[in-house]
Amino acid sequence: MRFELPSLDPRALSFFRVALSIALMDEWLHRWWDRATFLYPDGILSPPSGWAGLTPLNLFTQSWQSDLFLLAFGGLILLFACGWKTRWTQALLWLCHLSVIHRAEPIANAGDVIASLLLFWTWFLPLNRYWSIDAANGQTDLRPTRSVASLAVLLQICIIYAASAASKTGESWTNLDATHFFWNLAMATDSARWLSSLLPTGLVRMGSLVTLLTEWGAPLLLVASLFAAAHWKSRLRKAALLSLLVMHLGIELTFYTGSFQWISMACLSALWPGRSTSSRTDDGHRGGSFQVRELSLGLMLMLALWQATAFSFQARNREPVLPPFPSTLSSVFHLFQISQIWRMYAPEPGNFVAWWTFVATDDQGRKWDLFRGTPSRPELGPEFPKDLGGQWSRYWTRFFVIYQRSSSPLVFSRVFDRLEAEGKIPPEVRSLKFVSLGRSNPAPATIAQFYERE
Repeated sequence: MRFELPSLDPRALSFFRVALSIALMDEWLHRWWDRATFLYPDGILSPPSGWAGLTPLNLFTQSWQSDLFLLAFGGLILLFACGWKTRWTQALLWLCHLSVIHRAEPIANAGDVIASLLLFWTWFLPLNRYWSIDAANGQTDLRPTRSVASLAVLLQICIIYAASAASKTGESWTNLDATHFFWNLAMATDSARWLSSLLPTGLVRMGSLVTLLTEWGAPLLLVASLFAAAHWKSRLRKAALLSLLVMHLGIELTFYTGSFQWISMACLSALWPGRSTSSRTDDGHRGGSFQVRELSLGLMLMLALWQATAFSFQARNREPVLPPFPSTLSSVFHLFQISQIWRMYAPEPGNFVAWWTFVATDDQGRKWDLFRGTPSRPELGPEFPKDLGGQWSRYWTRFFVIYQRSSSPLVFSRVFDRLEAEGKIPPEVRSLKFVSLGRSNPAPATIAQFYERE
């Protein structure tokens, strides 16, 4: 048993580049459609304080400036997908991505952070040796890559899932009820609700168990592949990646999480082992710059492991084995979106105990669920017309996340002023409330009434 840096196939890295670009373009389109609400200087969200407030989108004062920046961001995504001047394009894309995240942090999701992390780590890897304009111009080299950067990508994937599993400490996870609650949240898909009503309780609980086993088991398999014999390395890595891919596909089919699942699956593809036409590897040596680059990456990797370990022990209320992670470093990690605080769906599903929904009351006194536009909540009243709110489900979901993270009446006052100005509140709606359907108390409880039309 001997430790060996992981070998990454250039075809897999090129596939990762294209797949991540597609996922980022999907997210870019949604942000472009909602740019007036979330990204313009006069949008509903105030710029953040500190260094994050100095990123370009937070400094612009005119909407046309934001439009130009977003168009440039979209152009960089396309150039990155095509593999043109990949190293420079990737650096600029990462900086633009950071600016977009910091302009509207309340609606950012884990997929945004994962994309930022992988754009950072893979900058030190050759993503342009296959399926790229750079390769067509003579930069084709199909030797596998083995370096500290390839180790960083593998360990980053391990950190994400192991830390996420470690923070799932809520009662719904220990009792294996988490899947049941996921499938009854406002953001669950129709497939999830159908499965929840069809499958027996034991099978539904298996979903929670499989999730925990996958998030613990996949990182162990990936780490084991670093020490395994040559003929086992590929098998262990494939087993880990396939289990994670199946988990993400299952979540995507049953729960709306924006681009999170697709970005995650795209990032996993970078580790897929392949067959090279050459038995030699490119170890990343570039003359005298090798030591500085590798030592810098090693230091960053150790800091990432330190922060993830500190958070995991904190999430489980255990005594840390390492000193607390410095707050100054946490701020720097946050600025560059390389933080290692992973609490996806933890400690409870959705990171909250209750279920939430928007309830609109029309001029005839009927109650409509604007998350879904369907009669998915019999507690809310009579049957809802299907053509009212379903088409705004993604729009409403973003506001739901804002409430969960800010709970600011001022923010929601801006939200509904903007909604009415853009005509996104149907004319039949007379009032709009935010309602909690708690697990312990199934009767709806009104949290706040944000909007009332005269």
